[in-house]
Amino acid sequence: MSSAEYGPTVASVESERPGEFMRLELAPLLFDDDEREAAEAARRSVVAPAEVSPAARSKARDKHNAGGDPVHSFRILLGDLATITLNTVQPRLPDATPFKVVARPTPLQAKTHQLLGVRL
Repeated sequence: MSSAEYGPTVASVESERPGEFMRLELAPLLFDDDEREAAEAARRSVVAPAEVSPAARSKARDKHNAGGDPVHSFRILLGDLATITLNTVQPRLPDATPFKVVARPTPLQAKTHQLLGVRL
């Protein structure tokens, strides 16, 4: 069997469409179906219409994932991540040099960074 028969790999997804790797990693926080394998297994045949998994239906209905985190569209989640700022602090003490501080992430931003394996 070739690797193509097992589905997309991280390397193949990264090269095919920018952002798709992030979508796969962030699926628990997105409306995307993060249980595609279960939905695929429930299909009667390869030509039958794709079914949405029960977990995806639940996320769409409740607007939260199974862990209680709110779910978003990919665009909204990226917009939320764009609000993280790098601030320059200028102390009022004499001869103190300015320094940079990354704003404290919101719980959603922290969860997103955790899923992506990114440290601030």
